Amino acid sequence: RLEYFFSDPEFTDALRSFFEENQEKFQFVDVGMEQPISNYDLYLKYTKRIEDLLEDFLAKNQVTHEDIINICMEAEKLEGNASSYCLDYIIASTEYEAFIQV
Repeated sequence: RLEYFFSDPEFTDALRSFFEENQEKFQFVDVGMEQPISNYDLYLKYTKRIEDLLEDFLAKNQVTHEDIINICMEAEKLEGNASSYCLDYIIASTEYEAFIQV
C-alpha cells in the first residue's frame, strides 16, 4: 500500500501545489554555494507537508509507526522491491540537497 501512496494524486498534487505556492519565495543559488536561510525554512515546510501526508495515510490505513519501521528494516534487506523503492523515496524526499535541486 505504501508504494501506491507516493504515486497517488493526493500526494503528488500536494507536492506540486507546495512548489507552485512557494516558487517565488525560493532563492535559486548554486548547490555548492551557501543557501539562504529562507530556502531552509521552505525545506522545513516541505518536509512537514510530506510528514503530514504520510501521517494521514498511516492513520487511514491503520498502519503504525512500528509497522513502518519493520517495513523499512525488511526493505533494507531486499533491495529492488517496492518497499525498498518507498524507503529510497522517503529518504530522498527529505534530503536538503535533493530539495534545493528541485
